[in-house]
Amino acid sequence: MKTALITALFVLTICLTSSCMKGKQNYVTGKYTGPRAEVAMHYALEEYGREVATAHDMQFLIAGDTTDDKGIIYCLTFRSGATMRLEKGRLFAARQVKDFLKMLQTSPEVKAFNALLRKENPTFAEEAQIANVGYKIVFWDKSTKRVQKPYLAQILFSNKTFYFYRTDPKTQKLELIFKEAYVDALYHLEATSS
Repeated sequence: MKTALITALFVLTICLTSSCMKGKQNYVTGKYTGPRAEVAMHYALEEYGREVATAHDMQFLIAGDTTDDKGIIYCLTFRSGATMRLEKGRLFAARQVKDFLKMLQTSPEVKAFNALLRKENPTFAEEAQIANVGYKIVFWDKSTKRVQKPYLAQILFSNKTFYFYRTDPKTQKLELIFKEAYVDALYHLEATSS
């Protein structure tokens, strides 16, 4: 019960602070309102987020920007109870963001949404770009506390960069332990896969 309540409060906080373009999400019913292409895109992101969560034993929290980067248009946030060290986290995160970008570039709903954005701003790219992608995985234990060292507490992808955090055992604040550009992460992923 405590875990469910804390997770619900966390999701509500994320929803209230995240941007949802021109449309709005009713936080009670979860339904989106706004331009049809935007609503369809949000539902496509949520469906993809739920599939990823199921495949990797995570909990899908939200499709919406939970980063501080104003350029983020497509963002997913997950919660995991797993423990992951930095090296495994680097590979996992690179794979996740690479797959998410591929989904964004092939989804008819995202393409329709991008066409809507291009009507308002002709310089907007026709296809989803990595600069507009955000991804966040928070690691909490069963008592809803951040996972402790030596494991990762959070992985954030924003501004074409991965940020890996651990928890300070005294303050429980996040400490940045590693930062990696997307292109370097892909190179590392390919080098370890072959």
